[in-house]
Amino acid sequence: MSTGRKILTICSQLKEIESRVKVVCPQLEVVHVDPPLLPIVLQQTDYLIADFNHLAPILFENPDRLKWVQGTWAGADYLVKLVAAADKLPVIKVSRLTHPTFSQLMAEYCVSAVINIERGFKQCHELQRQKIWAGDRLNNYRSLNELTIGILGVGEIGSSCAKLLHGFGCQIIGLVNSPRLPDHYVSKYYCLSEVKELLRSADYIINVLPSTPQTNNILSNDVLSACQGSGFINIGRGNVCTDQDIISALNNGWLKEAYLDVFSVEPLPLDSGFWTHPRVTVTPHVAGSSRALEIVDCFLTNLNKMAKGESPDGLINWEKMY
Repeated sequence: MSTGRKILTICSQLKEIESRVKVVCPQLEVVHVDPPLLPIVLQQTDYLIADFNHLAPILFENPDRLKWVQGTWAGADYLVKLVAAADKLPVIKVSRLTHPTFSQLMAEYCVSAVINIERGFKQCHELQRQKIWAGDRLNNYRSLNELTIGILGVGEIGSSCAKLLHGFGCQIIGLVNSPRLPDHYVSKYYCLSEVKELLRSADYIINVLPSTPQTNNILSNDVLSACQGSGFINIGRGNVCTDQDIISALNNGWLKEAYLDVFSVEPLPLDSGFWTHPRVTVTPHVAGSSRALEIVDCFLTNLNKMAKGESPDGLINWEKMY
């Protein structure tokens, strides 16, 4: 028998979401389902929290009773690929994971990568492995307040990177879709057509761009030749250039070193040259992990917004594909 309460359905590998949401939303009836999601769920639930890779069976269906989906992922590229391959746009409302703590985690990864590259810690580890004491090889580094950091994509995560690195004294420049005036954290903004100018000016490049048709291969075709021995950190998506573009840039000295957390193919294939390149650090898409605490916090914030007739934060624009 129905309790008369609104129903929230959860379809996620993060089992902790269910227990947390029951604490903060006692007014909801919470139901957990295992994938695959069936279209019938659109008639049976008011709200849905789901991993994006579970949404394919319902993405192009009429939402019926379902008011909105809170996603557990920050990146929407899995869904963007489904939409790009279809001949219609979804009508379901889906929001990405947008939370200050998630953005902070991503920014902390970037700060650590800059410091690791600048201080030569990769070389330090190799010297330790060989039991070589060679301080003279590790003393050619700069302070963070001497560095210019170019951030490709200054949205929620890019802004968090800018704020954190600016706090260390870095000069921040950013790449965005449309012209912007400088602000407290970013001294100059560049548009996509000016990417080479940004690359020439930066000691480190941090890619935070989403995967969209507009960002595909924007660093390919020797665009990275504009870099002046920069460090490259990719926490956005692997579509901005090919693997060979990065390897060529490293081998030609355009890039000094690379920290790569995202790739065009994941898991990274065993035959990828990144695994063994001496100036590449590979991390398995862990710069920022989706955690139940932030997901439930986002859901609660957006639930309250919808109750007031407002749009949820992080709502995916199906026409812009992000």
